[in-house]
Amino acid sequence: MSKGDVISDIQSIEAAAFLDIHPALKREWVVNNIFFNSSVELYWSDGVNNLLCDCYLGFGRWSWEVIHLTNSIYLRVKNVSNTATLVGYSGIILK
Repeated sequence: MSKGDVISDIQSIEAAAFLDIHPALKREWVVNNIFFNSSVELYWSDGVNNLLCDCYLGFGRWSWEVIHLTNSIYLRVKNVSNTATLVGYSGIILK
């Protein structure tokens, strides 16, 4: 994949587990949309520290965001419901 290409994924995430939105080494992404089928928490992470940025009860989305990610600073979406849920995202590769 190259600069300007769309990145996206949808995964089933078990209860209390995370979906990491994490570019490969030397890559940079902008994530614009995060979608989910039940309650989630959004964390900004450096791999050691997880900073809780937002939480959402029930199904929904964070849309039209401009969140810059690198291999060392990335997002984690935690499923805080009692069952598995679908979580997805989309964005653009910058580098």
